[in-house]
Amino acid sequence: MDNSGNGPNEYANISSSWYKDGHIELFSGLSRKLQKYTLNGELKETITAKYSKNIIGGSMHPFENGYVFQPLDPSPNNKAELSLVFTDLELNQIGDIGLKSPPHPFPLNLGKRFTLLNTGELIYRRVLSEGAFLVDLNHLTPYLNFDYGNDWIWKNPKNTSSIKVASKAIFGEKGFFEVIPNFSESFITFTFYHSNRTTTKGILDRSTKKYFNLRVRKSDRSVLEMNFIKWENHRLVASMHTSELENILSNLNPNQYIIRGNLPLVTLNIPKTLSCLKSNSKTLLDSLPNYLSHPLLSQILVGFAEMTITKEASMCRERTRMW
Repeated sequence: MDNSGNGPNEYANISSSWYKDGHIELFSGLSRKLQKYTLNGELKETITAKYSKNIIGGSMHPFENGYVFQPLDPSPNNKAELSLVFTDLELNQIGDIGLKSPPHPFPLNLGKRFTLLNTGELIYRRVLSEGAFLVDLNHLTPYLNFDYGNDWIWKNPKNTSSIKVASKAIFGEKGFFEVIPNFSESFITFTFYHSNRTTTKGILDRSTKKYFNLRVRKSDRSVLEMNFIKWENHRLVASMHTSELENILSNLNPNQYIIRGNLPLVTLNIPKTLSCLKSNSKTLLDSLPNYLSHPLLSQILVGFAEMTITKEASMCRERTRMW
């Protein structure tokens, strides 16, 4: 999907995405659009929002016979007077929930705001807060309230007095300024965003109430960056950059991981005569037609057509390494 832009069927950003009724749906809060795509990436429908133009949409999720979304907090136009907005399938506003406490002054929208449990309950977390709520059409019911301790920079109420003070705290104080929890019936995963621009992750076992840090390091001791998606069937589903896979899989047995799509992991052995192929020379797609018959390799190579991808290419100023 590559429709980024400001045209009639393009989107300025992707606020949220999900799979529903055989389609992939993308919501763009800035473009005020919801688009439906086939699994092959073909655009089938574009729905333009009918709710107030003073509302800038953030994270969205399907809810009952429509959708629910969180206005950007704070929205520069309506000062984030609403906590949630409900729409029908055509994005007509059918309800809303107002804030019972002042919004946080810093306009941050990291990560998704909603988690759908297997029980059908929809959990919502407010931006830069320690609370999580169950969503109903008429109100929010407290679900869990976390205590992130003194390293949570918003423990000091002075840091929320204005956007200027909040910005100074985010960039100047030690600690973390945002936490993204992801819920399941058995576990809660956490991603902590620190003021030094790093992230840490952890998992809470809901049955034992035990918490443990999840530190995954690469061979050079740097932290592996990955995004939690959900906990599913006793496995943690996560996404990461393709070039990071080698660091993960080299430490796992074949029965310890699954690559979605049932595509086998194969090693691409490029002849040594091509090991110093320069990025400004003939593209790898043209040079390696024999490798493109494999579905996994064709997907990989499309995005890295002009990059040398062999291990031997390190002496040729290798840009990335893939197999």
